[in-house]
Amino acid sequence: MMSTSPTSTSPSWAFALRDLRNAGGVVDIARAHAFAATNGAERVHPDSEGQGTFQVELEVRTPLSEAEWAQNGLVLVEAVAVDASGNQVSISKLAFTGTDVNERALGLSPQPERLVLNSLLASEQIRPVVNFEFRGPTPLVGGGTGVRYVSSHPNLVGVTSSGVVYAVAATGSESVHITVSYPNAGGLSGEPAEWSVNVPVVVDPTLEVTALRIDELTPEGALLIPRLNSSQRLPRVFATFNNGSESEIVSQYPLAWSVLPLAEGSLEVIGGRVVAFRPLDGSAPGLSVAIAHLGRSADVPVQAVDALPEVSLRLPANAAPESRLELRPEITDDVGITSVRFFLMTSPSASEPSLPTSLAWTSARNSPVRLSSSTSRPRTRRVRWLYPRR
Repeated sequence: MMSTSPTSTSPSWAFALRDLRNAGGVVDIARAHAFAATNGAERVHPDSEGQGTFQVELEVRTPLSEAEWAQNGLVLVEAVAVDASGNQVSISKLAFTGTDVNERALGLSPQPERLVLNSLLASEQIRPVVNFEFRGPTPLVGGGTGVRYVSSHPNLVGVTSSGVVYAVAATGSESVHITVSYPNAGGLSGEPAEWSVNVPVVVDPTLEVTALRIDELTPEGALLIPRLNSSQRLPRVFATFNNGSESEIVSQYPLAWSVLPLAEGSLEVIGGRVVAFRPLDGSAPGLSVAIAHLGRSADVPVQAVDALPEVSLRLPANAAPESRLELRPEITDDVGITSVRFFLMTSPSASEPSLPTSLAWTSARNSPVRLSSSTSRPRTRRVRWLYPRR
């Protein structure tokens, strides 16, 4: 007897590899940028005895190029298979939309760009960042990533297969470097078969750290946090040595970040990232970084901005005259939304005090109109669309 129980899938999404990278590898965040998705859970029933393949269609919201379909698409499927007795098996799978996953590597940027080891016991991890065609800049740290490391002078400076550089002897007047390489498997004709970058290395036990310099600041010397309640990576820190040279601090010294008293309650440092809860004008130091055992520290002012809301309207590509449409704005903000207003042409049409919200609208025959939606917090942002689209 054939089972009539369905195979039920939870909502499924398709999104780009670059969106997964931008989300720090967190699938739940990448879902918000999905180019295709099911409209809620779908139920599929078998059509024949022993059926093993089931098909579910996803509505494509944003078109992708042929190359992106082949190399840049991921589909997340979460399904529950149910038999006639009610037994269930859950499935969660992430799959590519195409078969060609050898996207081009457009460049290689090792971090730090220069290494200074001031002790024969010192070591440092090189952190290669490969700029892929679709994923964009992607860190490939450690072993098993396809990155190769070779020392120009193994008798002075060694390097492990995972990119850890260690001192063997003082480099003196020798010009020593580590060659970092990554294959360009999907490269076009005329492009290098692999990308290679040399990282200079100096081993000088006489060097001492005299100061710390914080990078990636505004021209006014402040750390800019462009959104509230959203964490961002802490800035890079450089060690200044007694001979005037500098080297980025990645792992050779333990950096301790802290929030200064004037910014307590407005900032928080969590695992190498910082988040702001209130606006700050950058006029006073908010963060401090220190190398405790060397007695070196630096303070940095913080400018935290209450960002404008982000607003978009999801509309079908076409609509028949006199058809009824439901307009649903997608709104995000770093603090919260107090109200949403809809406009037809330039006249207010509706105002909603809360989210989620929508507006039902009937289009007139042969009459394109300009639709817009704005939010208030009280800061506002308005976006406009001409509809029906041409």
